[in-house]
Amino acid sequence: MDDFYFFTIFIALLSFGSRKLSFVFSIVGVFIFLSILPDTGFDYSRYEATFEGGYLIDSFPFFKTHSTIDAEPLYLWYNAFMSFVLNKNFQLFLSFNFLVCVFISKFAFKEVSITNFYLFWIFLLPVIIPTIFYYSPRSSISFFLILFAFMKFIRGNYVLAILAILAGISIHSQFLLISALLIFTYFFLNFKSKFQLDSSKRYIIIIAASLTVLLIFINYFSSVLVSLLSFLPSADLATAKLHYFETAREGFRVTSILSIIVYPLLAYKLVLNIKEQKLLMFKTEYLDRVFIIMLFAVICYGASINIAYFNNPHLAGRLSRFSDYIGMGILLPLSLIRIYNKKLLNPVLVLLVILSPIIFGTLYHNVDWGL
Repeated sequence: MDDFYFFTIFIALLSFGSRKLSFVFSIVGVFIFLSILPDTGFDYSRYEATFEGGYLIDSFPFFKTHSTIDAEPLYLWYNAFMSFVLNKNFQLFLSFNFLVCVFISKFAFKEVSITNFYLFWIFLLPVIIPTIFYYSPRSSISFFLILFAFMKFIRGNYVLAILAILAGISIHSQFLLISALLIFTYFFLNFKSKFQLDSSKRYIIIIAASLTVLLIFINYFSSVLVSLLSFLPSADLATAKLHYFETAREGFRVTSILSIIVYPLLAYKLVLNIKEQKLLMFKTEYLDRVFIIMLFAVICYGASINIAYFNNPHLAGRLSRFSDYIGMGILLPLSLIRIYNKKLLNPVLVLLVILSPIIFGTLYHNVDWGL
């Protein structure tokens, strides 16, 4: 990971001159790194064995695999299919899967400023990209499907959004909670307030506070959750993972400060700022307003999860990943441009890149700093 670290520094410095070039070099560089980086020492070998175990069968769903990981059926099918197409080359799969996600993100950011699209990928580079494409591949395409759904909700295309969510949680069920909250929030706010700013803000804060209380006492509702999850193709796996609520490792991570304090504060300031700014992301005032309200909701829900599981970093990190990822890739650069001096954008990026091996020691050096 040392070479990747210096690569991220190069990209951050290059962004001072051209964000487009930074984006292009990021895509090319990540594609190459994923094709040459060695075993992580964690679950890499199990993901690789599952991929290489793919085979063709005569009946539906036509592709299966000998799985060595506890993964959702759609991810296993996707692995088996890509194993057949890519001749069981796992590193090529990691690189190709990355390009698939870039392709999905391009459609997700349709009608959004190209600068925001570039910044999204550049800010994901030092931490999120190696996490979801190298250490946990099934988190990658599922995350981008939920991101696609998030953007489709903003445009009012809720049918396509829900289909994308169903695909996303069928690949990785860790996005189930935030997906359910996304669906509920969109329809509830559309019905109750037509996404009026002040009333929507109040509703979101009430929902987020209620979510914290619900998660704290969730063990008392485990039987209800089992019934609610029964509709999923991966119901058995999702139900089995409910034990995380009881057995998650206790501790504390400094990065939860981002989720609990920094991101909610930035999102709230954007809510206030939208009254002064004509446009933030989209080409119409209405879409911009829906975007900032939904972004505020997702960030508040991430904060609620981290508060509820403040001493269970593993569980909090899993359940709030979507909030954390768009907090880093969308909220942070947008806030620097719209709220603070946009000249701070590149220096903050460089600082984030430089500090990444310290803040995320497990990612870069297999060292658990307890963060």
